[in-house]
Amino acid sequence: MDILFICGAVILLAVVIIAKLSSGETPREPTGKDIEDSFTAVSLFNQSEARLLKVLDTAVGPIFGAKARVFTQVSYGEFLKGNTRIAFAKVNQKRADFVVADAAGTVLCVIEYQGAGHYGRGPASREKAEKNDNVKRAALASATIPMVEVPAKFTAESVRGQLQGVLPLQGM
Repeated sequence: MDILFICGAVILLAVVIIAKLSSGETPREPTGKDIEDSFTAVSLFNQSEARLLKVLDTAVGPIFGAKARVFTQVSYGEFLKGNTRIAFAKVNQKRADFVVADAAGTVLCVIEYQGAGHYGRGPASREKAEKNDNVKRAALASATIPMVEVPAKFTAESVRGQLQGVLPLQGM
């Protein structure tokens, strides 16, 4: 039965290839013209993320030092090195909402915003978000990088308090 399926798939593939070749279409490299009207610029942040960034911009310097900076939408693969390819692959394409780093680029903490849309809609998207959060938590714990999770409803004071809670972990 499996051999019949394989033969059928090979024949179907051959028919598709022959049809493409006989249609006169020749494959070509995409040009700028192919994509020139395909994109629209959008903000890096939604409104609540922008509000959180303003809080972080004012809180990070006094808490972590004047040379500390906030970076946004940073790939975990940029600041975590996996000891194996499998470990690296689990985090490489994930993004940190905000990263606080010192002047040398050493990550002081990662801030994940669990906004209103974080868990998506429905049980499947919630399960996926929770799984991704657990991978991030484990990876950061392994690298001894503190993670601050900011809930959808936050105040400037609550965020400052969470950030100050990171200082003992950093040995500051």
